[in-house]
Amino acid sequence: MTPMAIGNGGAGELDLLAELEALLEGAKALIDLDDAHAAKAQVMQALEVIERVCGRGAGGWDGAEPRLVDRLAALDADSVPPGAGELFAETMRLGLRSAMLSNDVESALPFGRAALAFANRLRLPRLAAQAHNDLASVYGIRDFHERAIFHLRAGIDVLERAGERVFPALVNNLGNVYMATDRIEEALACFDRAVQGAAEEGDDMRRAIALSNRGRALSALRRHDEAIAALQEALELFRALGRRAYVATTLAKLGTAYTAAGDLATAMGYFETAGREVEDPSLPFRGEVVEAIGRALLEAGDAERALAELERAEALHREAGALGAATDLLREQAQALALLGRYEEAYERLALYLEETEAQQQEHGEVLLGVLLVELEAGLTRDNELLAITGRALAEANRALRAQAERLERLSATDELTQVHNRRYLNGRLQDAVARCRQDPDRDICLVLFDVDGFKTINDSYSHLVGDEVLRKTAAILTRTFRRTDVVARWGGEEFAVLLVSTPKEAAERVAEKARQAVAATAWGELAPGLEVTVSAGVASMREVAGAPNALELLKLADRRLYQAKSLGRNRVASGD
Repeated sequence: MTPMAIGNGGAGELDLLAELEALLEGAKALIDLDDAHAAKAQVMQALEVIERVCGRGAGGWDGAEPRLVDRLAALDADSVPPGAGELFAETMRLGLRSAMLSNDVESALPFGRAALAFANRLRLPRLAAQAHNDLASVYGIRDFHERAIFHLRAGIDVLERAGERVFPALVNNLGNVYMATDRIEEALACFDRAVQGAAEEGDDMRRAIALSNRGRALSALRRHDEAIAALQEALELFRALGRRAYVATTLAKLGTAYTAAGDLATAMGYFETAGREVEDPSLPFRGEVVEAIGRALLEAGDAERALAELERAEALHREAGALGAATDLLREQAQALALLGRYEEAYERLALYLEETEAQQQEHGEVLLGVLLVELEAGLTRDNELLAITGRALAEANRALRAQAERLERLSATDELTQVHNRRYLNGRLQDAVARCRQDPDRDICLVLFDVDGFKTINDSYSHLVGDEVLRKTAAILTRTFRRTDVVARWGGEEFAVLLVSTPKEAAERVAEKARQAVAATAWGELAPGLEVTVSAGVASMREVAGAPNALELLKLADRRLYQAKSLGRNRVASGD
């Protein structure tokens, strides 16, 4: 930034503006070094210089003494020396940016109000757009998506109305918020525009970031070839620019894209390379890369290695303060533990996931209302909007909490892969049914255990992806065959359990046989040439259990008969000893 001529200002005024420029250059450099607190200290010195430029020392203000940034935001355009307005607006924007980076919402929003006030009064659309972009970041990092979208759209609108080029960063950031809210098509349109804008500006770094995000969106839309092409182009640019952290994240995204495309071997190659890149503890984004590797290993059925990587990713996220991302990994860890047969630990991990998610949702609602009040005080909303904003916020928070509660209830009762009930849910229903049997001696319940025959061979011969699809289709067949009142659940691995309440054993045997035949008759070759799938089943009723109704004894009896069906040659139903 070069010194600016200030209308008819004297030498003292010019000296003050040169001092202001030096302070702003220092603040920018500190922000680039991620030293937000030192940058903010520079900005506060710059604000004091601005007061002196305007001839307003601490004693030159009428009435009560408001905060420094509020005093300056109230300046009329006539109070600003000619040519100094851009410096003043840039001071406010750097204050906003330093406060945002130091996670100081209480300071960020007043700075944002002041930056927008100066930029709008002095018709500086680019500075206004930058301020909107930074305000969107304040909201975005707290998942206040509606407010982030508002500011990003406002920034784009300011530039378009002024006939200025829209910053690629603005539309790229808008795309990221759309991705976070599952508006994938809109996100892709933003990333496409960001790629084009960065290319026109010759900004290879911005283009690479937008291409990487474009690949992520295309992969979510299952446009695999296009996704991989975009990610490969981004990878080449990041490598040419020497940006190792971005190279690592893009390698991980390529691994995820190839996994989604069904090419697990190529995916693991990219994940291994990404893993080597993030061995350097100084690199950012390590948690994201390790998380992607863990999820891929889980998808491949390597539960032991997956668990280790998912736990490592959780630790990295917690170290970085990304508590939401860390909590989300608890669910995948539970899945890996279940695949390893460590069911008690899996239940404990899932319970911790539910507990942390509920606490974070509650905290999110409280923080949202607090930020809205700060926003009101900062002048970013009008007084008469308070009730409407608060009402909308409370309504949105309540909707989010209800939706989250419903989603968590489904998650706690549903097997993620097959979308039938999980073992935990069936155990609960079984205990309830047994309790009713104890109260009513004439009541009977039946339990059928199914096992996919030779499932390890299917995984080894056709891949774990095919194995997963076999489990999904088998679950779907069982769901169609049994009644809606019956409880179909994934018991673990390749085993399924079905609880039939108030059902005679003969009826349970018939429907189990019908399910066995349906699995054997399925055209599995459409999934993989030469593939054939059968199931074995064991049927038991509570009336066959000696003594008082007992869930464990019923399970043991059904399991013993399942083993009998498999030992007799598989692809059959066993219902007697």
